[in-house]
Amino acid sequence: MLRLRVDDYHTAIAAFERSVALNPYNVITYLQLAQAKMRLAQAALVRDGLDDLDTPLQALEGAMVDAGKALDLAPAYAPASETLGRAAALSATALKKVGGAGGAQRLLPLWEAAQARLLEAIKHGARNQSELYRLLSRIETERGDLDAAEEMLVRAAQTDSSGLQTWKTFLDFAYEHERHDRARNALYDQLSRLKDADKPDRDAIATANLWLANLLENGYGNFEAADRTYRNAVEAGPERLDVWTNLARYAYKHQRQDLLYTALAESCDRLSAQGKEPLPHVKAANAVLQRGAKALEQASVALMAQVRAYPRNKALSAAQAFGWTAQVLLEALEPQAGLTQDQCQIYLNLGITFSGIGNATESGRRDLAVADQIFSKAAGCFEGAWKMTHAKHWASVLVQLNRHHEALGLLRSALKETPDDMDGRHALAMTLVQVGDFEEARKVYEALLEVPGLTPKARTMFEQELAAF
Repeated sequence: MLRLRVDDYHTAIAAFERSVALNPYNVITYLQLAQAKMRLAQAALVRDGLDDLDTPLQALEGAMVDAGKALDLAPAYAPASETLGRAAALSATALKKVGGAGGAQRLLPLWEAAQARLLEAIKHGARNQSELYRLLSRIETERGDLDAAEEMLVRAAQTDSSGLQTWKTFLDFAYEHERHDRARNALYDQLSRLKDADKPDRDAIATANLWLANLLENGYGNFEAADRTYRNAVEAGPERLDVWTNLARYAYKHQRQDLLYTALAESCDRLSAQGKEPLPHVKAANAVLQRGAKALEQASVALMAQVRAYPRNKALSAAQAFGWTAQVLLEALEPQAGLTQDQCQIYLNLGITFSGIGNATESGRRDLAVADQIFSKAAGCFEGAWKMTHAKHWASVLVQLNRHHEALGLLRSALKETPDDMDGRHALAMTLVQVGDFEEARKVYEALLEVPGLTPKARTMFEQELAAF
């Protein structure tokens, strides 16, 4: 088993073979041997693709033989049935991709073995039954029997009705083959079961509504039904970022913003009546929609804080989670020639927010462009330290938009008023490196290293950056 952890399949297989030679009645060892051969086959397929099938097919054939020996000893042992079924399915899939003469005759026994053994594993209590039903669906799809494939997905949903992967697979199948009805009906059944439970799982209800709304929107184009279903998702899961993100995406895509605005108001009122707080960015958006521009300053501070604190490794990006709220606040801005100090602060907050959700993608660059426009409108608003804060954030956006020389101009102008600002000097040094002015960048870094009281962490960072060019 230790050799498997470092992907040394041949050594592991040899060890398992010695073990079964010593004790040919050990079911677990036969299973481990079969699984090791399956992993060898999978690694070979990843490494060599379909160019050389001899090694993976031989390994898979051996896996089926060894799993069969385990079943001879324990006919109702679900893991052995599953392993044999997976090995047969993988063999058939590889052979189908390469084609060749007599392909159908070679494939049929493998498909039938895979199907029979996987159903047998489910019958005997395999733990991951929804996954096995999904695999059976893929097998039926490969065989061209879409009715049977769809039936397997229905069973997968019934087995693990809250499973993310099951519903994703089901909807992908529905869209690819334009077979929406059974997925829709399965979701309605799922919602009915969830609502009738003694203790309804609100999170599961929200998830099922999101899947159903997606299907009603993209599969049927039934926007009235989708409207109701997205609102149901919000009612069940008002604390979930993804619920609001999906509703907002739908609303903006189909020009149904009134749905979003109504859902915001109703959800905030409902939570308030229950003594609960909405998500901060949801509360901010609703406050602006209800009270207009006078709520913008506090709302922009709340949203900016959420964006800056949001982890960058989440499946839902900051742009997806908060971009719609930024858009609501941006639409509430009242363009005018002269800005008050409060309005200047709002522009700064929104500029920082849009720069925080911007990135190198096409949509992310659009967010950066919006940030650039917002920062430009606040130009001239600030003096001293605030001018440097504005310049640093704006310069960061300009660098990401490949407008380095404009960024240098901003930073140099701000540093004339606050020449001792460490972050501003550091931003200047990094931007000089990016434009290739290494001599000037070196001077700035060397001056930074001479600053009295420099922390060890800052010194190490400056030294490493200086040594890098």
